[in-house]
Amino acid sequence: MAEEKKYLKIGEAAAMIGCSKQTLRNYQLRGLLVPEVILESGQRRYSPAQIEKFIREQMEVKA
Repeated sequence: MAEEKKYLKIGEAAAMIGCSKQTLRNYQLRGLLVPEVILESGQRRYSPAQIEKFIREQMEVKA
């Protein structure tokens, strides 16, 4: 049986990063963090691994 992939809603992803949902929307517009899945309703979904990678990359930029 295949394991279902867990996705984060935009609010959950924003909380992990420490920013607002609007900031994530702006990141998407700028191509910095594009959701892995966008539902037909327009809801954005991010994978935990994607968010963790983004956080690591941001830490490297600041270092």
